[in-house]
Amino acid sequence: GAPYRVIDTLAFRPSGDIGRIAGATLADRSRSERGGWLVEQLLRRAARLDRTLEADFASFLFFDASFARRLIELGRRDALDRADEIRAFFAR
Repeated sequence: GAPYRVIDTLAFRPSGDIGRIAGATLADRSRSERGGWLVEQLLRRAARLDRTLEADFASFLFFDASFARRLIELGRRDALDRADEIRAFFAR
């Protein structure tokens, strides 16, 4: 029976395209691993419509340490870019 109330929120969206990051990780991986070109070709065929779609698909298949490091770096940069906003939110 309590009335609705407005609550403050702080939302984050990555500033970079995660699908493209996955695609770059996949490209690095396929150049460094034997047979990696075959995996890359299969992904390209699976996502013929759009290169971003291919990269998004790759992000699910190849969630490895290299990809995670790139995501963590992106998150840190994004948080540092919004540091004043974050501090103000938690100071309320």
